[in-house]
This record gives sequence, C-alpha cells and structure tokens, in this order.
Amino acid sequence: VWPLAALSVLAFVVLLVSVVVSGPPITWAAALAYAACAALFAGASARRYPFVPFILPAFSLYLLFVLFPTFEAFRVSLYQWSGYGEPTDFVGLANFASILTSFTFYRAAFHNAILFVSIFILQNTIGLSLAVALHGRPRFFEVYRAAIFLPGIVSLVATGLIWQVIFGSNIGLLSPLLQYLHLDFLIRDWLGDDTLTFWLLVLVQFWQWMGLPMVIYLAGLQNVPDDLVSAAKIDGASDVQAFRYVTFPLLAPAFTVVTGLSFITMFRVFDIPFVMAGSSGAPDGTTDVLGLVLYRDAFGLGTTVQT
Repeated sequence: VWPLAALSVLAFVVLLVSVVVSGPPITWAAALAYAACAALFAGASARRYPFVPFILPAFSLYLLFVLFPTFEAFRVSLYQWSGYGEPTDFVGLANFASILTSFTFYRAAFHNAILFVSIFILQNTIGLSLAVALHGRPRFFEVYRAAIFLPGIVSLVATGLIWQVIFGSNIGLLSPLLQYLHLDFLIRDWLGDDTLTFWLLVLVQFWQWMGLPMVIYLAGLQNVPDDLVSAAKIDGASDVQAFRYVTFPLLAPAFTVVTGLSFITMFRVFDIPFVMAGSSGAPDGTTDVLGLVLYRDAFGLGTTVQT
C-alpha cells in the first residue's frame, strides 16, 4: 500500500509540474499516469482503509483545482507579469507593497466593509422580521416566501441591468414616474450622485439577497421547540420576552451562517457595481469595490453604464 501511495504522490507532483512548465499533451499523460497510480492505491488500500477510495478523488480535485491555483497565484504575484507566457521578472513583495500603499485599494476595501455592515444590519433586522412574520403562517405565506426569495435566483448581471433601467438618467423609469406624480423635487441623477449612488447599490444588494437570510432564519425558527416558548409564556413572559430570551438565543447557528455568507458575498461583490456604475467606480470612485479594482488592473477600463 505505502509504495503505491508514494508513487501516487510522485505522479501528482509530476502532474503539477507539467501544468506549469509544459503543454497539454504532457499534462494529459501525467494526469492519466496519476489516475492509474491513484486507482491502484485506492484498490490496494480499500480492504484496510475503506475510506480512501471515497476521499481520494475529491481530495485530488481539491488539491488540483483549489490549493494549487492558490499557491500558483501567489508565485505569479512575486513577478512583474504582463499576463502572457511564463513570468520571469521577479520583483518579490513589491506588488504587495504597491497595494498596501494605494489609496484606491483602501477606499475600495472601505466600501466593501460599509456594504457588509449595511447588509448585515438589514438582513438581521428586516430579514429576521420577515422570517418571524412568515413563521406564524399567515394566509398565502407560501406566495410571500417565494416572492421574497425570487430575487436571489436572478442573475446578478440581470439584476444590475434591471435597476440600471429603473435609475438611469435617460432611460430610467423612476424619474419620469416622479415627474408624473408631481414630485419633481425628488428627482436626482440617481447613478451620478456622489453620495446617493453607493447607497442605491446597498439597496440593490439587499433586494437581491434578502430572501436567503429569511429562509435560513425560517429554518432556524422551525427548529426551536414550541415547549420552551410555551413554558416561558406560562412563567409570565410576554411574546417579546419569549422571543428575546428563548427564541433568539437558539437562532445563534442561523445568525452565524447569515453573517458568514454576508461577509463572503459583500467582499466578493462585482457584478452589480460593474453593471450599474461601471468599472471605474463612478461617480468619482464612490462605488469602487475590490472586485472593480482587480478588474481594472487586469483588463483596464470598460463600462456598461448608459447615460
């Protein structure tokens, strides 16, 4: 078993090296060689270690398509690289020093942080309130639940285009509607205001992801034993007190999941700001996020904003 394990490791290392320094024919040959060695190792170890045949395929794919690209990206980051061919101009940590002294980077990171805090507050207040309301099973609650969750399955690009059509200065629907209602004093350049545009992005992000925390909290509420709530009310607790001291503490796992997902989503946001405000973070960088900074550095300026 152990010689086959060592041979599999060696074949996997050869595969990784071939990915970096050679073309597809050698890479495919190395991949087939590793697959053969891994199959032999899994078959030989199945009797004594029955978990190996189940773990090995997924573990191999994880190493090849997750960990290896991560380390390879770090290696490339140590070079001044145009994006074509093998990098040769080694600069060490100069690229990281450039990022850490860049005002644009810190501004974009600050905007991501504000997005996270805003969405965190909205999801854990409005989202939780909606979950509590729907947990009471009002009439047509299935329709309400589906309608609230529906934006979460819409493409992010489509969402950005929908709201761009609503807020656009020339093609927008909101300004003509306000004008028709004789509310001209509310009309703004919605996607060109230095202060307002960013908060419109927050609104759109919340609209897109409002249904997910609601569903997670609904699942958490369904796992709260009714006996505990009933016992608290028998002891004299009001509905608010029963929720505050019994129900809400038992929602801690759901709260953790919602917080983690909000953090990941808001720090990797790209599509909606790109579609609504363009890759330059218009107006005047007030909608810049880290994804847009990376895009500009890699591909330059390009925009879908319609004026």
